[in-house]
Amino acid sequence: SVRCADVANRSRAPTGGQPRTGFDSATMPDSIDEGKLMLCNGCFCCNNALYTEIPACIGCSGEYKLLCLECAYCLKLGTKPLKCFIIDCAIAKDMMNPILSIQDQECCCVNNCALPPSKEIPATIGYCGIFCYPSFGFCKTQQQLVMNRA
Repeated sequence: SVRCADVANRSRAPTGGQPRTGFDSATMPDSIDEGKLMLCNGCFCCNNALYTEIPACIGCSGEYKLLCLECAYCLKLGTKPLKCFIIDCAIAKDMMNPILSIQDQECCCVNNCALPPSKEIPATIGYCGIFCYPSFGFCKTQQQLVMNRA
């Protein structure tokens, strides 16, 4: 998930004194609540959604992971710039979990992909707001579709 709020601080050493490597999802707040995303399209491990939280949706951010490489960018209101202008890269702590993870947000549009699908990016099947998996629904949020799973 896109963790814009504290990505700039991840290279600082935690209280134990050891330098951080990779994205520490336990200490970095998630800037998008995926449960509130209004899903538009879904094809198994990828989906497109609308981010309707204003003013939080103003700007762009993203987080990408492929095996052991992680990259993030963030250009949003109220956030600090990352190390290299707006881009930051790191080596992942867990190479295979997930194998691939992408979340990209530009204003109100969010694109997600995870292989294998995860709690934050579940498997979905739908088109134009009409979904048949993980449950049936029309113009529903991700949380509503996952909670209504039979």
